[in-house]
Amino acid sequence: MPLRNSRPVKWRPKGVSDSIDGTNAFPGAMTALSNLIPSSTTPGAFVPRPAAVQLTTFPGFTAPAEINCIEQVGPILYGMIAETGGPFAGKDVPFSYNVLTSAFNPVTIPGGAASLPTTPPTSGDWTPPTAAIVASRVLFTHPGFAGATTGDFFGWLDISSFSDATVTGTTNSTTTISALSANVIENGWQVGMLIAGTGIPANTTIKAINVSALDLNTTGTFNGTNTITGIGSLTGVVVGSQVFVGGVFIGFVQSFPGGGASVVLDRQTPSGLTGGSGIGLNFTGGTSLTLSQAATAGAGGVALTVTGGTPAAPLWGVGNTNTNPLVAVPLAVAEFFGRAYFAVLAGVQFSDSGTPCQITFATQALEFQNGLPVTALAGLPLEQTLGGLLQALIAFQGDTTMQQITGDAAFANLQVNQIGIGIGTLAPNTICNTAMGMAFIAPDGLRILNFSGNISEPIGADGEGVCAPFLNAIAPSRMCAAYNQNVLRISVQNGALATQAHQEWWFDFKVKGWTGPHTSAAALIAAFQGSNNGFTVILQGVNAQIFSSRATPTINDTYVEDGTALTWNYATTLLPDNDEMVMNALTMATLSAAVSRNQTWTVLAQDERGNLLDEVTLTGPSEADTVWDAFLWGEAPWDGPGTFFFQQPLIWRRSLVFKQMTLSVFGNSALGTSVSNLNMEFARLGYLTQYPSVQPQAAPPAPSEVVLWDEGQEVLWDDGVTQVLWDP
Repeated sequence: MPLRNSRPVKWRPKGVSDSIDGTNAFPGAMTALSNLIPSSTTPGAFVPRPAAVQLTTFPGFTAPAEINCIEQVGPILYGMIAETGGPFAGKDVPFSYNVLTSAFNPVTIPGGAASLPTTPPTSGDWTPPTAAIVASRVLFTHPGFAGATTGDFFGWLDISSFSDATVTGTTNSTTTISALSANVIENGWQVGMLIAGTGIPANTTIKAINVSALDLNTTGTFNGTNTITGIGSLTGVVVGSQVFVGGVFIGFVQSFPGGGASVVLDRQTPSGLTGGSGIGLNFTGGTSLTLSQAATAGAGGVALTVTGGTPAAPLWGVGNTNTNPLVAVPLAVAEFFGRAYFAVLAGVQFSDSGTPCQITFATQALEFQNGLPVTALAGLPLEQTLGGLLQALIAFQGDTTMQQITGDAAFANLQVNQIGIGIGTLAPNTICNTAMGMAFIAPDGLRILNFSGNISEPIGADGEGVCAPFLNAIAPSRMCAAYNQNVLRISVQNGALATQAHQEWWFDFKVKGWTGPHTSAAALIAAFQGSNNGFTVILQGVNAQIFSSRATPTINDTYVEDGTALTWNYATTLLPDNDEMVMNALTMATLSAAVSRNQTWTVLAQDERGNLLDEVTLTGPSEADTVWDAFLWGEAPWDGPGTFFFQQPLIWRRSLVFKQMTLSVFGNSALGTSVSNLNMEFARLGYLTQYPSVQPQAAPPAPSEVVLWDEGQEVLWDDGVTQVLWDP
């Protein structure tokens, strides 16, 4: 029966909070929901998170070590992994892995180790490598590129499936091919592609496509063919020069018949110009190539074959943008309006649309007047007042500010607006798009830039959730995050802990609550939209392995992660004070839960100072009764006793006396496990909180040492001191 001066207390877990004391925190604030996540079927219940499942250990690589960059594009995971042995020792090597077929796509590296970036340090703050797919290339920025020293500023994987064998040129026993029969940029040639032809060594690539500076105005005669005669001047005109009439392009120069004042074009001249003489012509520059290695002989009219990589066999390339090179090694890259935007010094340089390694005009750049370096780039759709979405690119300048880029140079509406003054991030790998906008970890916690261009206050600050681990990150630049399945996952090394442990925290956008700290934090993580519909994860401290992880449990999930069985912890904050400055007693409690078969849980009750008040063990049903041939048919449930969700009694060995206390539950992760509300009966004892020096420090007293009387209350402590308190 209920005690005098008692009151029922129901504790409904909501999510994890930094708060120690639940008195002023939100209802249901927990100190831990470790390896627990909200149930997808029962509001207010929590179930074990599924374990991450190993996909590969990088067979075929030589002494593979840490993975330093990943980019998920459909089922293909692109990235860079360090090798510590073999010809690529000390370098980061590109890879392409199909998570659906569990197979690596072979990557061709024509330039060998010299074309690979140096592996970065494995600890401390760093400039994280970044990747972005732009048109037919996966671009990589990396702090290990030497820049001006070698000419290598960034790298890429060519997946274009490109091939062209329609152009001829002149080899010169050097690295130059001249007299090209067409404007190869228009044909789709790009730097880094393989080129073959008579006298050209195997594995030769295009290092640069050169456009000569020519702008010649003259006149000529059209004869209804592809030949123009009677040309006033051909000074500077070469094979491949472009020809315009009245500003309209009419073809490329293919040859010079008879060495006279005539040119043959690569196409028929327009019929409207037939028989015309003295017609105004404009010749512009032709093209030539710079190769990665010299041709072995010189010859004219050499048939050239140029090929790129394919999605099934990517081609690695490295260098700088063509025509107008980047002025420094970029810190980040992102796709915007079909262009590659590179974070370079205090601004951005951007490529031609659809050609990520070509910057045709020197004006393809934006410089921000504050002089601060751009450290990260990410795209975000913005809502407009008149409806529809406006695409924007957000350029982060460290933790100081953000620049919002909208429009495109082709439409003459390219604009820049400064936003978030005093707000940014030192953790580029935490930037990710969510259902509510762009999330990132700022120096003061998780913030979201929403689709209206407004920045949220720190989510979870001031005890409203989780914030402290991010404020105390050991190396902020090594934090990472990703969003999928309505969950934002954030990994951090928490410097506020004595162990400085790596932790992962999950924020569920549906229930608006945090869970964690989860074990096996990520070093890198990417969302994967597909049949897996979860995350691709590189676990912290686990080299040369890729894992798949889900945030929505199914009956097919496992609960063993990287060889370790997962365990979970459900822990309340200090339960709210009774606001009467008097002690409490608890003698009755239940826990709404489902204990899986053959599982044992431990429930601990502790006071404010961590003293153990008592503990209870809960056990799930056993399968012993349904072992085949060990029971009578029809007298036991098939496949063992079922797992039921009900109010499990917590049978304490003694009455628990405390001012405030915490309850913690520990168990092994298993299918069918579920934990939810605590239902308790608190009795007001009527005497003041004991001064800490007289509080019990030893083990809990025996059950007979605490007696509650109906008239007045007598308490015998384990030191033999008796206090008599009368009922007011």
